[in-house]
Amino acid sequence: MDDFLGIFTLNERQIKDPKIRQIIELDQKLNRTLKSRFSSAITEFGFYPYLKRSQKGGDIVRGIDSTNCIFEFRSYLLKPGGLLEWEQKWKTSVKQRSNVSHLVGAWFSQIGSLNNVYHIWHYKDLAERKESRRLAWTNKTWSTSVYNTTKLIEKMDSLILKPIDFYDFKQ
Repeated sequence: MDDFLGIFTLNERQIKDPKIRQIIELDQKLNRTLKSRFSSAITEFGFYPYLKRSQKGGDIVRGIDSTNCIFEFRSYLLKPGGLLEWEQKWKTSVKQRSNVSHLVGAWFSQIGSLNNVYHIWHYKDLAERKESRRLAWTNKTWSTSVYNTTKLIEKMDSLILKPIDFYDFKQ
């Protein structure tokens, strides 16, 4: 399958991969237990491109060692009309924050539930996350940005994720 309007889909090589097949089969089993599900099409912020194309034709996440690590997936529902202001305030400080934490990527919703912002951070473990966040708050640029963007947020969530054993981000 190809990308549709820039939305990621699995290609034929990936579908034949036994590891990917396991995920697809698990997803099909879980589908029978779901009461609801939603999808959104998201676009990366221009100031922080996330994916690059590999020589094999697939997307790879840059600079990630997926062994023995965690990811923090943060999502924000912004007040209507707040996206551009949030982007302007956040992009000025994210470079400073990236000095102490590895930002994997940052995206916003374009189709589906709108006014959503997502970003993913990579850490070795929870101790590194705690220390990185402590260091980030000592930076005036970052703390001011958080203060200014918090006013734009209606709801926020943070999930700590552990990669599945058999997935290799460097395919």
